[in-house]
Amino acid sequence: MGTLPPSRVAANVGYGLTAGREAAEVEDTLAMVGLEGLGRRMPATLSGGQQQRVALARALAPHPDVLLLDEPFSNLDAALRNRVRSETHRLLGELGTTALFVTHDQAEAFVMGDEVAVMESGSIRQQADPGTLYDQPIDPWVAGFVGDANLLQAVITEDGAETRLGIIPVATSTGGAGTILVRPEYLHLDDGDEGRVTHVEFYGHDISYMVELEDVTLTVRAMQGRRFRPGDAVSVRFEGPPVVVYPTEELVPVP
Repeated sequence: MGTLPPSRVAANVGYGLTAGREAAEVEDTLAMVGLEGLGRRMPATLSGGQQQRVALARALAPHPDVLLLDEPFSNLDAALRNRVRSETHRLLGELGTTALFVTHDQAEAFVMGDEVAVMESGSIRQQADPGTLYDQPIDPWVAGFVGDANLLQAVITEDGAETRLGIIPVATSTGGAGTILVRPEYLHLDDGDEGRVTHVEFYGHDISYMVELEDVTLTVRAMQGRRFRPGDAVSVRFEGPPVVVYPTEELVPVP
């Protein structure tokens, strides 16, 4: 979303409105996005977040049935992007406005979308609510696209999936060989000798570890607690809900 630089804030918001109702609509819309009293200001004198709200107000002022937002926050820094995204999400919900939101940011799609469509080469691979899309991706490609995915070879039995990590419960028991999806947050590290930490990324609220076992490399996301360093010897255990199983022939490189 952007502003029209040569025009004042009020003119930006009123762009495209029917003459005669412009002034009232502009004031109401500016108040709705928290910019009341700023109609005479030039966009360049506003903060980045305020400029984004001006652009949002301009889009909402005509009361559209459907609003198209094409990567509207891509030029904002991380902290401002999160704040403006939350404000936009709240406003759209309060107004009951249907929005088609285009983004390459998977986390952003999950935050903004009631329904998310994952597209690849112009075709929809899967469309579902964010929870279903994350927990039950239709294939390994989607699994890797919407989040970090550990795809493990397994033998599926009545007891679950026999894997390098032991028996893991499965959502459906197909029997025979298969590939299971294990999200990093369902793996936990302990001191041990099964593998070795090769890489650590600290995010504050959690920590991402790359762990190399004898025949597989895993991504593990752990909350604050015991911290491991590159080179530490560890064991890996699974604690989570039953996992999705894919036929082995569906295993393809994930993005």
